[in-house]
Amino acid sequence: MALAGQGDPRWIVRDLGKEGKNVGNWHWTERDITAWARDRLCALFLAEPIGSLAVGEGAIEFRVAGQPSVSGDCTLYNRKGKLRAIYDLKVSADWEARSFADKAVRGKGSFELELFDENPDVTVTSDRTLDQGGQFVAFMNQEGRSWVQRCIQRFLDEALQQGNADEVPRAAPSDAAFKPMEKKIDAPMSVVSDGTNEEKSAVSLPSSWAELRLEERFAAPASLLFKVLTTVEGLQRITRAPATSDPTAPKGTFSLYGGQVHGFYTRLVEPEILEQHWRMADWEPKDHFSLVHIRLVPMNSGETRLELIQEQIPEEHLERTRVGWKERIFDRLRLVFNLGGMSLQG
Repeated sequence: MALAGQGDPRWIVRDLGKEGKNVGNWHWTERDITAWARDRLCALFLAEPIGSLAVGEGAIEFRVAGQPSVSGDCTLYNRKGKLRAIYDLKVSADWEARSFADKAVRGKGSFELELFDENPDVTVTSDRTLDQGGQFVAFMNQEGRSWVQRCIQRFLDEALQQGNADEVPRAAPSDAAFKPMEKKIDAPMSVVSDGTNEEKSAVSLPSSWAELRLEERFAAPASLLFKVLTTVEGLQRITRAPATSDPTAPKGTFSLYGGQVHGFYTRLVEPEILEQHWRMADWEPKDHFSLVHIRLVPMNSGETRLELIQEQIPEEHLERTRVGWKERIFDRLRLVFNLGGMSLQG
């Protein structure tokens, strides 16, 4: 028999405390996240406009008006290490359509849905006295439903991203594409200078770079697209946010969304080529810029094909960058300037 204090440590049963309970979340655990769910759904519906519709020579923007109403409950549960969400929520909100030019209300109505699966039915109503021949309710029934679906999918993703039913998901900032995302630093890296073992301050570096390729077609000449994408007036109309652009100076700078996207021009050949060093404000490291190459190719139909290649994007920001270009730049460009066309890929 071993003397006290001399036993084989492999056979000694230690009290692991809280860490030793329900290891790997194998047993059923659940957490009520109803309060978070209600607040987050409201924030998502208020964060972004529903969309825009070209009417005559102007454009109409659709948004949620007032505070949405959310009732019901939502629970996260873990079983055998797998996270699930159970939800039964009812959402209702008012919407309005305002003119970009004078901000006057041109239409209004409401929508509601019952959220108990990933594809809820959305019921849209419209004030017929303001609806121009049913255009607005038709827009809401098509584009509005797609917008609701994106909000719901983002809500469900955020709830499950927590990865642990013992942690109550916190409402993430109501950021849009191209706006800062919450930074996640798993394991800071130590940077060591060449030839020494001197440890410098920890710096978070992306695991790898990614490349984005998009093709879009616009019913407009290349000269118009080039002007819109390089002038302050054009960029501000697309983004509905502060923008700067100085394409005339050597390495002239630009910024979108009040500086959340910024960089400088490296090559401009009007109206064919636009090249930039481009970054989001929250990218790491702070001095890293991606390389944007935009080529405008006239087509026989009178349309223009836009080819975009963006290199050296931090891999964790690739999807946000792709959505930002497609939904916040190219789709908005079509709506605001009443340009037809389509997305060819991506």
